[in-house]
Amino acid sequence: IVSMAMNFMGPAVIDRIARSLGINSTLARTAIATALPAIMAAIAGKGGSAQGAGSVFDMIKDKGASGLDNLETMFGGADEAQRIDAGHRDLATTLGDGEMGPIMQAVSRFTGIEEQKSNALLGMMAPVAMGTIGEEVSKQNLDADGLSRFLSGQRNNIADALPDGFVDNVSGSGTIDAFRSNFLGTETMARAGEGQHPANTDQVVTGQVGTAGVGTSSVGTGSVGHSETVERATSHANTVD
Repeated sequence: IVSMAMNFMGPAVIDRIARSLGINSTLARTAIATALPAIMAAIAGKGGSAQGAGSVFDMIKDKGASGLDNLETMFGGADEAQRIDAGHRDLATTLGDGEMGPIMQAVSRFTGIEEQKSNALLGMMAPVAMGTIGEEVSKQNLDADGLSRFLSGQRNNIADALPDGFVDNVSGSGTIDAFRSNFLGTETMARAGEGQHPANTDQVVTGQVGTAGVGTSSVGTGSVGHSETVERATSHANTVD
């Protein structure tokens, strides 16, 4: 699902976003490749419960794939500020108030862009994330339960697209916490089914998740160095198409 969303981020779209944020196109692509899976991780975390799936489904059904229309003119236009505000409102309605603040801070730390620009980027990416999921809801004729199962099946994909250690460095987001615990719970159960019993969380992450970084990794939960995190995010941006 992340690759599907990134396919909408062509060079012309990325250039417009870069100009709007006042950054170069390479950094813009890195930031987009971090922000999009971060939003999807939050949506997947929210969709893990029946009530949460209903909330996500209502928003996705209402928006459909309309957010994917005319992306080249959506960014940098006269109404861009209103579109960004609308994206923030949709995320707050779907995920809950206060959910995007910690994610915005993590995107800023992992990409090196200022928090104000990270916040604007999340508002820009909201309709792209929801529109991509909306396309799948329409194609597969999913209801709320079907959407929940679909999002559950995308956890590996989403985790692999995130920079190493990203999820562990988001503090204060219930939806990211749910994504992390659901993901690690699935991985632990898979290992148990194979007769493997990891001694601790580090082993689960190192052996199963790899570069997804959804468990405790070498980054840890403390402060993250700028050069290290930007390098990680850039390497992931180069592999997410």
